[in-house]
Amino acid sequence: MINKFSCYLITIFLGLCTVNLNSEIVNFALQKQASTQTVTAEWVQHAHDAQHTNYTDQVVPHPWRWKWSWNGPNASGGIASGHHTLPRNVQPITGGGYVYIADGSNGVRVINETSGSVARTISPGGNCNSTPAYDPADGSLYVGSTNGNLYKINPANGNTLGTYNAGSAINTAPCLLSDRVFISAGNNVIAVNKSNMSQIWSYNAGSPVVTPPAYSPSRNYVVVVSQDLYVHCINNSNGLRVWRVKPIARNYQANEIEADWGWPVIAEQHGYILVKYRISWNDLFTSPSPFPTTNSGIRSAMQSNTNLQNLFCLDIDDGSVPFICNVGCGGWGDGGFLPMGPQPVVKKHSNGTETVFTVIRGDNRSGVDARGDSHFGEMLLDNTTVSGYSGGEIRWMQYGNYGWGNVGYDFPPSDEQPFPTMSGDYLFMGHWALGLAINITDRSATRGSWSNPIVTQALSHFVTSSDGSAGSFSSTHYCGTQFAQEPDWRAVPFGFYIYYNQGSVYDNYWSNYACWIVSNNQIYYRSCDSAIVCLESGNPQASIKPASKKELAKCKKEEKQLIAGLNPAAKDRPETGPKIISYLDTRNHIGEIKTVEGELKWVFNNGKAVYLGFNNPHTGYFCVRIMKKYWNNFPVSPEKIYKEGMKVRVRGKIEWYQSDPVMYVTDPSQISIVSDKYVITKK
Repeated sequence: MINKFSCYLITIFLGLCTVNLNSEIVNFALQKQASTQTVTAEWVQHAHDAQHTNYTDQVVPHPWRWKWSWNGPNASGGIASGHHTLPRNVQPITGGGYVYIADGSNGVRVINETSGSVARTISPGGNCNSTPAYDPADGSLYVGSTNGNLYKINPANGNTLGTYNAGSAINTAPCLLSDRVFISAGNNVIAVNKSNMSQIWSYNAGSPVVTPPAYSPSRNYVVVVSQDLYVHCINNSNGLRVWRVKPIARNYQANEIEADWGWPVIAEQHGYILVKYRISWNDLFTSPSPFPTTNSGIRSAMQSNTNLQNLFCLDIDDGSVPFICNVGCGGWGDGGFLPMGPQPVVKKHSNGTETVFTVIRGDNRSGVDARGDSHFGEMLLDNTTVSGYSGGEIRWMQYGNYGWGNVGYDFPPSDEQPFPTMSGDYLFMGHWALGLAINITDRSATRGSWSNPIVTQALSHFVTSSDGSAGSFSSTHYCGTQFAQEPDWRAVPFGFYIYYNQGSVYDNYWSNYACWIVSNNQIYYRSCDSAIVCLESGNPQASIKPASKKELAKCKKEEKQLIAGLNPAAKDRPETGPKIISYLDTRNHIGEIKTVEGELKWVFNNGKAVYLGFNNPHTGYFCVRIMKKYWNNFPVSPEKIYKEGMKVRVRGKIEWYQSDPVMYVTDPSQISIVSDKYVITKK
C-alpha cells in the first residue's frame, strides 16, 4: 500500500516533489493548531466538493454572533409566518454574493449573503429537492429537478441558460467539475457538457442510482451507489465501467438495508472510497452492547458478525476492501425505525496526512448500553499517520461528561447520531434538535485511546427552542452559560437558541437532521425544522436592535394565525368536530384534546417509550407514545397490555412528533379497549 500511495503522489505532482512515506510524521505535533487563516474558497456544491469530503480549510474564528436568519424565527423568537420544511439532505451553498437553498416545489431561493433577504426565487419547473451547484468560473447555477431536467441558470437574474433532460427525476445533488456536471437519474449516471448542456456519456447501473456521483481527479473516475447496494466505478473518459462490487454482505431491503440518502466520499490522497449503508434498528442493539473501548475488541466483533459492518472503505482502483472500518452503526431513529446514519468527513491535515472524522461507538462507563456508546471520533486510513494505529482503527474524542468532567450533558445517543461537517480544526455535528461544535486542540499520537482521548473544547452550540434555561428572550439569541433544548431536554454548554418558548418545533417541520457549512467567512446552520441561520465572527452579546412595538404586535398576530392553522408548537386550542375521530383524521386536530379510535397494527418498546402504532411502520401516521417515566402507572409494562389487532380509543392532547400526529399517554385511564379479539403478530 505504501509503494502504491507514493507512486500516485509522484504522478499527481508530476515529479516536482519527492515523497518519502517512510519519513511521514508518526508522532506529529498537532496540539492546538490555530485555524484563523482567510481562505477564499466557497462551499459551492453538496458536501463542499466533487469528492464529497464535507470539509473546508476555511475557518470563521470563534466567538460567533448571530447575523441573520431565513425561514426561522420572528422578531420575538416565535415561528415566522410562512415557515416551511425544506427537502431532506439539502445543504446551503454560496457563490457570487448569494446563498442558494433548494426549496422543493418553490424552486431555489437566492438569498443575499449579507442581509439574509431573498433576492429572488427561481422556479425552473418541477421540484428542486437536492442541493444545487454553483460554478465560480462563470457564475452559473446548476439545478436538478424532479421533472428530469438539469437546468443551467444565471442566478443574478433567474434566467435559464440551458437545459438537459435526463429522462428520469433528478433527486440527488449534481457533481460539478471544470467542464462538466455529473447527475444521477433513474438507472443512469450522466456526464453533461457545461458549455452546451449536451450529453457526453451515460452509464446504466442496472438498478436505480440512489446517491449523487462523487469524483476522483487523480483516477478520473466517477463513483455512485445503486439501490441494489452495488458500488459502481466509472471511467470519466468514456463512461465505461471500471468495476462494480457490493461490499456489504446483506441484500437491499426497503426502509431497512439501504444506500439511499447517503453519498460516496473520496479519500483522494489514499485512493479510497468510503460508503455508508443504512442497516436496521435491531442491529443497533446486537451484541456487543455497548461497543468495546479497544480497536481489537471492535474489530473482533465485526469480524465475527459481519452484519455489524456499515461503513466500508474500498480501493478506488479495483473495489477491494483493504480493511474493516471500526465504526459501529447508528442514526437518528426511534421506535424500531433507524434511518441512514451520518456520512464521514475526510480531512487533509496541514502536515499532508489524511484522516476521517465521524461518529464512532465504544464506551465502558457504568450503566451505558448500545444506545449511549456514541462519541466524536477519528478513523485512520493507514498504518503511518499515527504510531500504533492501522487503517480502519478509530480514536476517541472528548465531549461533555466524557473528558470534560461532570458537566451535566453528553454526546447524543446512538439512535440520535448527528451528521458531521468540518472547518479546519472545528468539527460540527447536526442533530435533529441540536447543533454541536468543538475545537480539536490536541490530537497528538499519544491521544485517542478510550482512556486518553483527543482533547477538545466547546464552541457555540445551537438548540432549536429554549425558554427558562436560557433566561429571558434576547434579540442576540445567545446564552453564555449552560442551557437546554426544551421541552425535549438536551443541555449544551453555551450558544444560540433559534426560537424562544416554542417547544419541539422540529416535530412539525421535520427534515430529519440539521447541518452546518462554512463559506465565504460565514457559518450557515440549517436546523431540522429548516431554519437557515447565518453566523459571523464577533461578540455574540453585542447589542442587536430590538423589535419595535409594531413588529412585536405583528408577531403576536402571526402566532394566533399559526395556532389556528398548522399549530406547529401544538398550543392548546378548543376541541372541534366529532367527539370520537379516526386516527387518520388527527392532523386536523393538533392542539385539541380528542378521543382517537383505531386498530393497533404495531406495538414496540424501545427502552425509552412504548409505541402504539396504527400503521406499521408508524412513520407517516398517528401513534401513541408512553414515555418510560410513566410505565409504573400501568399494572405491567404497557406493551404487555396492548397488542396488535386490538381496537382501542385513546384520549388526550394531539401534538406533533417528527411531522406526524402523536398523543402522549401518562395513565391507563386514557386508553380503552373497544375489542380484545386481537391477533399477536410475530416480531
